[in-house]
Amino acid sequence: MASHGRMLLIVQASLEMVAVVILAAATTAALPQALPGYQEKCGNLTIPYPFGIGKGCYMAGEYFNLTCNTSTVPPTHNILG
Repeated sequence: MASHGRMLLIVQASLEMVAVVILAAATTAALPQALPGYQEKCGNLTIPYPFGIGKGCYMAGEYFNLTCNTSTVPPTHNILG
């Protein structure tokens, strides 16, 4: 009977570990980078919030404003406008 109880504990611990891994993978994959509806890339660079390209897409204050120069190949970014 003791081995049956031990086996149940092992199964329960295994299921809990699987649940934690699934939840961790689901939350990391679903995180958006930029505010919805705004540009989130400049060339191959991902711009995460609180930074943003364009008025209203970055956190208050000009410190988080970036400019994407699309006249270069690949596009380049400039900090502070």
